[in-house]
Amino acid sequence: MIDSFCEQNQMKSYLDSYIESLLATGRFCFTRSELRKTLESSDAAIQQCLGRFARKQMIHAVRNGFYVIIPPEHRNAGLLPPEMFIDDFMRYLNRPYYVGLLSAAALHGAGHQQPQTFSVITAKPPIRPIQYKNLKIHFPVKSETPQNGIERKKTPSGYISVSSPELTAMDLMTYLKQSGGMDAVVAVLEELCEQLTPEKLQQVARNSIPATALQRLGFVFDEVFNRDELAEALYIELQTRKFFHIPLNPAETKGSHPINKKWKISVNTDLEVDL
Repeated sequence: MIDSFCEQNQMKSYLDSYIESLLATGRFCFTRSELRKTLESSDAAIQQCLGRFARKQMIHAVRNGFYVIIPPEHRNAGLLPPEMFIDDFMRYLNRPYYVGLLSAAALHGAGHQQPQTFSVITAKPPIRPIQYKNLKIHFPVKSETPQNGIERKKTPSGYISVSSPELTAMDLMTYLKQSGGMDAVVAVLEELCEQLTPEKLQQVARNSIPATALQRLGFVFDEVFNRDELAEALYIELQTRKFFHIPLNPAETKGSHPINKKWKISVNTDLEVDL
């Protein structure tokens, strides 16, 4: 009993020092296998000590074996902002990724408020969403990781992969439902489009972006924002593909609506922006 108590005290002291050393280097996470390599102690003692630290909200197990350190200033929120640990987490899973959709738009300064869900786009197989208190992380899946349009962006804990403004715009139209619907997406695009260039749009559009997303995005640039140069970049790409008539807003009921012949779009919703 005394030996067990001493081992637990040693473990607590060591884990305190270990966490402090990680924070001193700007790292906010660790894995159980990393911890096991640095000290000689039983798995049971390690797990018991980790459990005690978790109950005190000093760490949180995002997935089995992957722990996020929670400094005192973040304990009311319950967990760190995802951008401070997502790169390490996806490396732990050995999965390609990039922060996308409204989360990427917010990192580029677009969007009126911080999105409630942090979006991380990855390849198959799907990853279970993460939810803890007010934090939600979901993982939309793409069949192919884009070959271009992914940037490395600096955060307080290092760098993360983020979709470029151009790829963000296309993904928002691809994942309309997950992004809050057409009206919400258009409101974000209104701010984001100032960062877009025709050259990069045309380059990123050559990724496996669905034609439907290019049609809707091109229509918005053309008819709503009057950004002819951005619309033309997408129209040039569409000319290399087969594309068909679609509704502007897939969430709206079908019916008789005006047809935009250039983009092959049934204009089944009114889009209002503050231009």
